[in-house]
Amino acid sequence: MPAVKRHAFWLGAGAFALYLYSAGPALVPFRDAGEMTTTTATLGILHPTGYPAYTLLGHLATRLPLGNPGYRLNVLSAVTMAATWSLVSVLFAAFTGSLPATVASVLLGLLSYHFWAHALIAEMYALNLLFLSAVLVSLCYRQWLLAAFLAGAGLSNRADLLLTFPAMLMLGWSRFKDNPDALQPSPLILLAGFLGGLMLYLYLPLRASQHPLLNWNDPSTLENLMRTLLRRGYAGTLDLLSTSYPMGENFLPELRLYTVHLWRDFAYAGLPLALYGSFRAWRRDRWICGALLTGFIVTGPLFIFLGNLPINPHAVAIMESGYLMPDIFFLGFVAFGLGGLVPSPQPSRHDAGLGALQEIAEAPWSPSAGGGSTRFIPLSLLRERVGVRVLAEAPRWLLILILIPLLVWQGWTTLKDVNKRDNYLAVDFARNVYRTLPPEAIVVARSDVPAFSLLYGHWIYPNGAGRWPLAQGLMGSPWYLRMMRDQGSGITVHPLKTASDWDQLSRLNADRLVAATLDIDWPAGAVPPFQSKGAIVFIPNRSAPERWQTFPSEAFFDLYAYRGPYRTTAYRDFFSQELVEAYAKAWMRSGQEALRAGRWTDAQTAYQNAFRYKPDLPYASFELAYAYFMQNRYPEADQAYQTADRQFQQLMEQAAAWKSLPPLPAQIRRDRAQALAQRGVAQERLGNLSQAENLYQQALSFDPDSADGRYNLAVLLWKKGAWPQVVEHFQAMARSHPEDARWKRYLPMAMSHLK
Repeated sequence: MPAVKRHAFWLGAGAFALYLYSAGPALVPFRDAGEMTTTTATLGILHPTGYPAYTLLGHLATRLPLGNPGYRLNVLSAVTMAATWSLVSVLFAAFTGSLPATVASVLLGLLSYHFWAHALIAEMYALNLLFLSAVLVSLCYRQWLLAAFLAGAGLSNRADLLLTFPAMLMLGWSRFKDNPDALQPSPLILLAGFLGGLMLYLYLPLRASQHPLLNWNDPSTLENLMRTLLRRGYAGTLDLLSTSYPMGENFLPELRLYTVHLWRDFAYAGLPLALYGSFRAWRRDRWICGALLTGFIVTGPLFIFLGNLPINPHAVAIMESGYLMPDIFFLGFVAFGLGGLVPSPQPSRHDAGLGALQEIAEAPWSPSAGGGSTRFIPLSLLRERVGVRVLAEAPRWLLILILIPLLVWQGWTTLKDVNKRDNYLAVDFARNVYRTLPPEAIVVARSDVPAFSLLYGHWIYPNGAGRWPLAQGLMGSPWYLRMMRDQGSGITVHPLKTASDWDQLSRLNADRLVAATLDIDWPAGAVPPFQSKGAIVFIPNRSAPERWQTFPSEAFFDLYAYRGPYRTTAYRDFFSQELVEAYAKAWMRSGQEALRAGRWTDAQTAYQNAFRYKPDLPYASFELAYAYFMQNRYPEADQAYQTADRQFQQLMEQAAAWKSLPPLPAQIRRDRAQALAQRGVAQERLGNLSQAENLYQQALSFDPDSADGRYNLAVLLWKKGAWPQVVEHFQAMARSHPEDARWKRYLPMAMSHLK
């Protein structure tokens, strides 16, 4: 056991050093990281299920004199994930020996992408793994009361720890059946210990009754507390999305992604080692094998099945956080597999020396050359012992020689993907948005990362005094309205679902500028009343300073902080890409306003800037082509339309693979048809009439109701005198677009030619 403890200590210390080196310097983009940091720093109430264990421990971490609150919680995740690997190595060593346990923990565990990535963010996932590993180790060493308390406390961190309870019970039984008399204390005391851990949930009603700054669902009453614990009335975007599909429809695509993750993230050796290890675990101890298998299936494939999420980037980014618990059980099988490749540890040098002295003491006496007597060991015995030892040690040294370059390669490739040392995206986004706004302004955001980054920026850093962030998705919740009133903001809040709701928000808060980020939900069919200003849009009213309104929108981009790479392709994680894409959308909006004003050169510059942030924007290519076209630059317009068509095709393929809801693929097909119809006009201007006709036909194949496709093709056929076809296309326009004035003007003329 002392050797195991030494391995565990150095493993944890090395993991912490690695995680600390790559940790973000402040709040880094992740789904709820901004909310977590703001709420723990102010001792508030997090979204259901409340996460009191993380709130309390996180608050202690934010009080440390170390950097800023965001960095302190990043360090907390690094510490808890490193401690997890120490405990995991102790657990695996009890089954397989220290070397296989260390290899499984280091090479295939702490160096894999998802474990490393979650060690660098201000979320509760690393703490959840620490609770899980601590309970498993306590059960393994028959520390029943400690295991019971930690299981209860772990549930107060993340309720999905409950999914591991069947595996915990099986592991506990495997240790209990070997020594039934070791069950001390009594079951009642164990129950009391479990409930003692759950008592952390009392924090929620006690703190909520004091009306903290952030008081999600206000669980100060028994009814609201139960709603929080059971997540009643709390349905995030992904919860709603999963109910849009029949049960199990997305299981196989998500399971395939998880299998690919097991293959790639564990150095291409994890899957074969785990398969071999499951066979060895079954032969050695079927209860331990059953515990690992049950934990893996329940927290992995079963969880994926119940989640039923499509494989779009946002849903996958959330589901990947669910990989962590099944991966721990998976690594248990990997450790068993490595244990089968490495012989049992040989005696230490000290033990070997004692054995040699004992053999010498027991060897027969023989006369020495000087006439005395001495002991001797036959040369054949020495050769036999040395040869056996060399052969026994050879696999261990061979494994170590193979692992060293593999360890370096795995660590280096993962570090490039996961490194957050220069990731200031979240804090710079909050700083830039608040720098755009004049004093006494409201800014509405919808998506988690932008909204919670602004929340952090308002309360923690950079303290955007007078500039209040609102979360569009929460503005219909009674508790949110009470919370805003309790904060003394003086802001009148109500749900934002229709265009009139936005107008009312502006009128009820006439003394403040009402602005929004570009991720908001805007009702379909309504014309947005917004004007662009850098990374935000605003509703013009009398409260907006005239000097601020006349300040050029593009000039704000020159005032912004850009620390680190601002290109979506520079980041593997979805949430960093989401914030970078926000700037691309802002430039897109600026370009659209320039197009409407006829400022073609400004529009061209805006769309080119959008490409700098996100190179695969089909709508930027489409509108850039229009800007070229309006400047009579037909070759450039044709090339840009061609790029847009290719990008729309990729978008259609992605929508099909992601099983997007029907309205989205239908809209993409209409937009692609529009791009093809516009490219046909550019080809006409270049004199390529046959190519233009082919493009119009392609447009109609994607959208038979395309007004531009029908009209452009009809005009082209008009020039050829193909009157029956001209009439056919104008009549199709009349059916699908009765309001379109073009067919009303030309259909009677075409009919006259037909007669």
